Amino acid sequence: KCAKYNIRVAALTGASGDSVLRWIDPDKKNYQIKAFAEKIAGYQSRAAKDEKFYAIHLDVEPHTMGSKWDNNRAKYTQWMADMVVEARKQCDAIGVQLEYDVWSWFTEADKVTDESGATVNILDLMTKKCHALGIMSSTTPAPASSTGPPTWSWLTRKRTTAASSPAPRPSKSPPPTSPTTTPARISW
Repeated sequence: KCAKYNIRVAALTGASGDSVLRWIDPDKKNYQIKAFAEKIAGYQSRAAKDEKFYAIHLDVEPHTMGSKWDNNRAKYTQWMADMVVEARKQCDAIGVQLEYDVWSWFTEADKVTDESGATVNILDLMTKKCHALGIMSSTTPAPASSTGPPTWSWLTRKRTTAASSPAPRPSKSPPPTSPTTTPARISW
């Protein structure tokens, strides 16, 4: 029982490679996130208070689709944004937070249309819809579609909602990572 040690537990799921399309393709009508949220809701209804999940943690990685990603980056980024919006609705409906692992190579050029019809950066949408983000940062070379090293400037922007006040943000770039993938956890 992790609660005894003040450890919160999230229900993790995700996809990489071509299986990502099952999560983000609008023709699938968000079946994967809806089914997962339903499964978690069922578990929560049977679990003791100290055994419940506090969040759904998603690791859906469209950038792992190789040339499909390279040739459809804008479309798949929009699809991912739409899935995140639905994921937040599902999480709110069952009373858990939403966490997401984001790719460190998104840039200011990665724009999506949000629920209001506004054009926003994918990372701005993610910070508004997710309670916590894991930054998947590695020292692997930038993909061909990247315009340079990952940008961390979006992390220093203020995030405000009606339900919360902004938390302090990192003011400097994160320290260099080891040669392996090391997620940097940012929560507020």
